Amino acid sequence: MRNDYEVYADESAHSSTNLQRFFSTVYLWMFLGLGISSVTALAVNYVPALEENIQMSGGMTIFLLIAYLALPWVIQGMINRISAATGLLLFFVFSAVTGAFFSGILKIYAQADIVSAFIVSAAMFGGLSVFGFVTKADLSGMGRFLIMAVWGLLIASVVNWFMGSAQLSWMITYGAVLIFSGLTVYDTNKLRDVANQVHADSDIGKKVAIIGALHLYIDFIMIFIHMLRIMGRRN
Repeated sequence: MRNDYEVYADESAHSSTNLQRFFSTVYLWMFLGLGISSVTALAVNYVPALEENIQMSGGMTIFLLIAYLALPWVIQGMINRISAATGLLLFFVFSAVTGAFFSGILKIYAQADIVSAFIVSAAMFGGLSVFGFVTKADLSGMGRFLIMAVWGLLIASVVNWFMGSAQLSWMITYGAVLIFSGLTVYDTNKLRDVANQVHADSDIGKKVAIIGALHLYIDFIMIFIHMLRIMGRRN
């Protein structure tokens, strides 16, 4: 009995270590992506020619929604033909482009409001991600519903880009917070299940971690953008 328990304990420790290493990689790359976005946003503000041509607007929401739906699909479609390093480079390039779009919020909102919205968004994201990791519920149905909701949000954003309706804009804002809060739970939960099927240090494990980091990055960015609109006061 003692030998059987020791073998079981070793296997459990290995599984726990693999899960920890996988999520450490996911969150490391996600935070690096956020860092690249922040540095790019600050840099653009010091280049007048760029600042004049890049503005924070409804187009940012549309850009991110399309990226959320398309970019992971593109990377997954190329996954067998590119290296993990190439996939990571694509993610970092996307983070830099997002940061360039973000540069506008540094002029639109007060610094204190940006910091406050970031802290609230980070706290929300952290709590939701932890819940997604520990919950035992089957969230597969929730995932299908939320992806359909993202499509609806994209269509509404495109329509409102032409209409300019303030009421619809606020509906999109609150809807985006709810939808991407749900997606944070779903994406974390799905990553936990996938992490149990891949080795964190393998090539495929790293590629899956990149896609996971991309999803969680966009989840956080979308929550932050719309929380800032709710909490912030325009200059």
